[in-house]
Amino acid sequence: MNGSQTKENQWRITYNLSPIFELGPNQHWEDMSGRRVLVEIDQKTMKSKFFIHWHGAPPIEFFTLVISKIDESVEVMLDNDISHIDAATLDRLVAKYIA
Repeated sequence: MNGSQTKENQWRITYNLSPIFELGPNQHWEDMSGRRVLVEIDQKTMKSKFFIHWHGAPPIEFFTLVISKIDESVEVMLDNDISHIDAATLDRLVAKYIA
């Protein structure tokens, strides 16, 4: 879920699903201070590299609404049917959060 204010004095709220990030060779996830971090082991030195930022598949935007701060009205801007999406292809943390 992501929310931001617009120039038109509105809140724009968007719900996304994230596809599973395909790990490369020698990569795995580690939990560090409550945050999931991508780790890659260098096979020559056996040292770990930690990735703070990585690019996976773009998120699937499935629901967006706009709330007017002036009159508190709500307008649905996007309402996609996600029943056809295979839950096994979604990132487990995001799917768990939305469920």
